[in-house]
Amino acid sequence: MMKKRCASAVFAVWLSVHTTPSHSVPSALPIARVPHSDLDLKQQADRTRLNHRLRTAVDKVCGYALASDLRGQNNVRRCLKETFRNATSQMDAVVFYTR
Repeated sequence: MMKKRCASAVFAVWLSVHTTPSHSVPSALPIARVPHSDLDLKQQADRTRLNHRLRTAVDKVCGYALASDLRGQNNVRRCLKETFRNATSQMDAVVFYTR
């Protein structure tokens, strides 16, 4: 279940980086919008802001597990790692095309 949710999280964050209209994403997916139209991605400071926004979105999408739930903690940790890695690779593509 968590693996499927993690894949959904990757998909949701990827879509939000590409500013896809919300009606094209099924509502069952955990989604966190990552606005970036206010940023000049040619500037390092704004890329840092976008990176922070991505981290916040990934945290929101992957959720948390109780301290007593070791399997859940491992699943959340894996979700955070995989989702952030995929989201940052998408962010890098967006930054590349803005230069």
